[in-house]
Amino acid sequence: MKLSLSPPPYADAPVVVLISGLGGSGSYWLPQLAVLEQEYQVICYDQRGTGNNPDTLAERLQYRPDGQRNCIRRW
Repeated sequence: MKLSLSPPPYADAPVVVLISGLGGSGSYWLPQLAVLEQEYQVICYDQRGTGNNPDTLAERLQYRPDGQRNCIRRW
C-alpha cells in the first residue's frame, strides 16, 4: 500500500482517509486536498496496481481488506 500523509493542521485535528475506487489512484483527490488539509489530517493511498503502487498481488495479508484496516490502525 502506497500511503500519502498530510501533516495535521493543528493538534488533535480529525483524520480523513481518501480512497479512490474503480482502479483510480490517490491523485484523483489532488483538487480537493488544499481545502481538506485546512481542517483535517489527510491520508490518501494508492491501492495495489494503481497510481504509485506497483503491487498487483493480494497474497500478503496487508493487501487484503482486513490487512489494510489493520495497517491503518497500527499507523
